[in-house]
Amino acid sequence: MKRWMQHIMPPGTKCMCIVAIVVHLDFQSRGIGTALVREGTNQADQDEVLCWVQSSEAGRRCFENEGFEEKERLEVDLDKFARGLEGLEERDAERKWGTHVWKYMVKFPRQVD
Repeated sequence: MKRWMQHIMPPGTKCMCIVAIVVHLDFQSRGIGTALVREGTNQADQDEVLCWVQSSEAGRRCFENEGFEEKERLEVDLDKFARGLEGLEERDAERKWGTHVWKYMVKFPRQVD
């Protein structure tokens, strides 16, 4: 995280980091996540601070819709960290964890009148 912050933020830059937005499956696709993100980014705009998030693919669209842009990504082969997967045959592929991608996304403050 420190490397990422140094990469996108000049020294002295103030920022807001969205740590987590989670909406229960029964209530997804109703605009709740978007409303939560918008509430935070409106405050960031008023405070004139950069806003960033480390998003999963599942959350990417919500953040893009609110003006975030992907600046960098981190892809991790989770199978390297899983115990008991060594030497699994191709037929056992459903037991593998696969690759996970985190997207580092940024929204610069917009001018508030």
